[in-house]
Amino acid sequence: MEPKEIIGSYSAKTRLAAILDRVDKEKKEYVITKHGRPVAIISPYLIEEHKDIKGSIAQFIEYRNRRNITLETEIKTLKQHRF
Repeated sequence: MEPKEIIGSYSAKTRLAAILDRVDKEKKEYVITKHGRPVAIISPYLIEEHKDIKGSIAQFIEYRNRRNITLETEIKTLKQHRF
């Protein structure tokens, strides 16, 4: 899956149908921001890939490894955002 595209909430609202088409057909992911702060993700719904917890955990670990994401990186990223 290619990197997430960042889009503002107003643009997401006005282009929602087109965004959903891209998510469905191209498996594209979007990060929705509000006043520049990430608030949501629109991503494909993959039923078959998440039937069992062990498979889901394995996919998550594979995702992190492909992107060289470490626990330290995740913590640093979370600290930079206000929730």
